[in-house]
Amino acid sequence: MRYALSVCLGEKDAGISVLQRVEKDRNSLEVPDHWLVSTQDVFIQRVYHLRHLEKIDLDYEKIIDRLSDISYKLEMQDRTKLLVDVTVSGNSVVDVMRDERLYPVPIKRVDGGNVVRGDIGYTVPEKDMITSLKVLYQSRRIKMPSKLKHLEEFQNDLLNFSLGLTAEEWREGSKSVLVLSVAQSAWYFGRAYRNNRLIGNQQEVASDWNPLG
Repeated sequence: MRYALSVCLGEKDAGISVLQRVEKDRNSLEVPDHWLVSTQDVFIQRVYHLRHLEKIDLDYEKIIDRLSDISYKLEMQDRTKLLVDVTVSGNSVVDVMRDERLYPVPIKRVDGGNVVRGDIGYTVPEKDMITSLKVLYQSRRIKMPSKLKHLEEFQNDLLNFSLGLTAEEWREGSKSVLVLSVAQSAWYFGRAYRNNRLIGNQQEVASDWNPLG
């Protein structure tokens, strides 16, 4: 999986994002030889490039059409996973997406507890999602092109959450769907690749290249 196409379906609007996983092994990085325990060890640097942010009115037909368009373009590049936040909408929207030949992973946010994997999706504590995104952000492992649309809104909303707003106060903001969309991808990537070893490259920045054209 190279891309995560994520949508958060809120009460008034929806947030769509594309997060790209970028990896480099030891051959492409200057890693001291004494770091290696054996010649079989491989150090992986993993960063994530935020390629797309979008807000769209809560019109399910338009949202599904938009997801179909983006998913097609991404699949032309590499493997893509479609993640859908069904906390507000419920699973009925997932059935409609499947009728349109989309194959989403439904994810429902909850206030507490543990991650539960069901037959077709996940139930995830909201705190886990936000923590996954904040870890990437604070460690500079999420790269964001300066020209990305809605970038300032996304950063301000994430900052407001970090400053200690309650979950209820934060969710009332119209921009929370953007953060939740990206946080959903950050959590899913972290779960899928949690066993790999990481090394840092804090100076890397994301280019303005957009896989959607």
